[in-house]
Amino acid sequence: MTELEKLCEEALFEEVKALEDGRSIVRDNASGYFFYRKRLSVYNPDVFAWLKDHKSRYVPRIEAFWQDQDELVVIEELIQGETLEKMLEESESGNEMPFHERIRILTELCDGLTFLHSAKPPIIHRDLKPSNIMLTEDGVVKIIDYDAAKLFVKGQKRDTQLIGTQGMAAPEQYGFAASDARTDIYAMGKLVTRMLPDNEDAARVAARATHMDPARRFASAAQLKDAIRRIREKRSSLDPLLQKIPGYDPVNKRHRILARVAIPLLCCLVVFSAYSGYRRLIAEPKERQAAMAAELQTLSEFFAQAGEIARRSKLVLQMWPYEKMTDEQKKQFRGIAETMICKCTSDDTGELQDTGLYLSQAALTYLSEIQDLGVDARTAEEIAVSGQIQYLIYENRWDEALAIRKYLKGMPDEAEELEAVTKACVEKSEKWTRNFQQLPTPYNAESGLKFFSQLVRADYEGAETLFRTYYESVLACADAKKDEGAYNEAIKFYEILADYEAPGETAVAEKTLEVDYLKAQQAASKELYDEAADLFANIPGYKEADQKRLDAEYSYCTLVQETPDEKAYSYLDHLLSENYSGAEELRDIMSTWHARIETGMGYLVGAEQAAMIRIRISGGTRDGTHVRLVITRQANGESRSWTSEEVFKNGEYCETTVQISSLEEKLFEETYIVEVYADDGTLMASITGPFSMGFLQDLSES
Repeated sequence: MTELEKLCEEALFEEVKALEDGRSIVRDNASGYFFYRKRLSVYNPDVFAWLKDHKSRYVPRIEAFWQDQDELVVIEELIQGETLEKMLEESESGNEMPFHERIRILTELCDGLTFLHSAKPPIIHRDLKPSNIMLTEDGVVKIIDYDAAKLFVKGQKRDTQLIGTQGMAAPEQYGFAASDARTDIYAMGKLVTRMLPDNEDAARVAARATHMDPARRFASAAQLKDAIRRIREKRSSLDPLLQKIPGYDPVNKRHRILARVAIPLLCCLVVFSAYSGYRRLIAEPKERQAAMAAELQTLSEFFAQAGEIARRSKLVLQMWPYEKMTDEQKKQFRGIAETMICKCTSDDTGELQDTGLYLSQAALTYLSEIQDLGVDARTAEEIAVSGQIQYLIYENRWDEALAIRKYLKGMPDEAEELEAVTKACVEKSEKWTRNFQQLPTPYNAESGLKFFSQLVRADYEGAETLFRTYYESVLACADAKKDEGAYNEAIKFYEILADYEAPGETAVAEKTLEVDYLKAQQAASKELYDEAADLFANIPGYKEADQKRLDAEYSYCTLVQETPDEKAYSYLDHLLSENYSGAEELRDIMSTWHARIETGMGYLVGAEQAAMIRIRISGGTRDGTHVRLVITRQANGESRSWTSEEVFKNGEYCETTVQISSLEEKLFEETYIVEVYADDGTLMASITGPFSMGFLQDLSES
């Protein structure tokens, strides 16, 4: 979208109410309808393009969207209603939502997902949660907020952006695989658990929908919908037993929860007592090893806070010593520990150690604790180095990540770790190249240049060629923007390129000056002389910029010579200081007083009328002037005069009221001459005619 098209698009919508986070309610000036406007820094424009062209009752209608620098502005349907999150909170606090209503909401959500997944390629929402679901006043379910949505890419191994809400997001959203329609199925499974707690049928449906392996989930939203429709509201088999508990109140939710927990616990206690003797005869070491292997596998696929990973990994060491693990199990444990070092360093900013590594206090404590639990010092050192490489890559500090590869030398997994770092560099370079090709924005340009320059600083093999190729592609894009007349965008690209230009080179600086010059000329051709003058002033000495600045200033002053503003006076001072031809004549015109007179009338108490007069002063000297007013009755030549106590300057309003007896004069029938004079006797303006009846109201509203 060109700059002009974007301005036209923005002009169609008038802001009515500003909301938080830069969001607002706007009105379509053409139709009068209200819409919701938001600005997105994370987005996929192809998603909004498809939604704009395809309508569904379950998805807010996209009225328009456009690119604004690094953000996407979206105009979408304004939905009146409540979020499912709020309705569930009200339900949990006593305003119970009926079972059939919960089923209806879930099945309609499946219909909404079926619509999104029917896109070619499918649209994956990736952030389906109660706060992103609204019910309109008519009860229609709407899936909102497509900030995290993406188009399914066939063959993609994992997501390039890790987006989602903890507790609702599927494992593949944390980098284990690429998101697809089954990612939204996972979120629906979590929602089924929230909507239908303590329901056995719902629990089975949710368990399948949230399986760690996407292949074992429901294949589609339609299939999940069929399973949800088969869920039935069942009476618990424990209810007859619960009724026999003294003081039990089935209406009291707390009683129901405590009773349902207490009875199974009592049953478990009885079973455990009977089973305890048998347990002592089981080969516990074998069971502990099986449990440890299962825990390692779980932790390898687990996403949680650093503290939780640390706690569970230390439990593994307590369950089974490190030296007794198989080689594969040791490798699994090291991977888990490296993730722990990366996460806790990211959460608690790392500090540079004497070893040259970045470690947080939490990371140092963890390394010490696992050594106390039997991990040898050499393995702990490898965990520290590999974890720090992960941390620095996560922080986009690639030059530092590559620099500490030397610490891996001689370690058991040296070759594998080095290969992983190289692979990460290749994937990142391909990502930034692809991103800029698909969406050539200043943000992508700067991010890519920063990355490739880090590879150059780290002496990464082939980095110079990669950097130069990317630099040339950004430069070509900037030149294209300049040739198209998109000067603002071109300047942004040139400013970014200037930061990465080789020492002594001035090619980009020269291009920036050229764009500024062309932009100024364009403004002058559109008679935007003040804008042109300011732009020429920013490039002194370049071509004819100094002369063209004076010409633009003179043209602006000429346009507003009878109603000059402060900018015009400033330009005039500059023109006079440069002895510009015609400046002195222009000064004489601008220093002449002018005025615009408006008259009106209104009745006061009794027979008295009020002659209302408002005068807008323009031109003249910067010191200002008193205003002398003369009102002459044309019929007999009688005059009244009034002089202001205040001094008025260019652009200011002077207002006064003169009382007249309606028995002698009729303001709205007789002709009057109103004259306005400055201190030096200059007649600034005069009008002849009766006073207007309608002016009084206008005056009170101004």
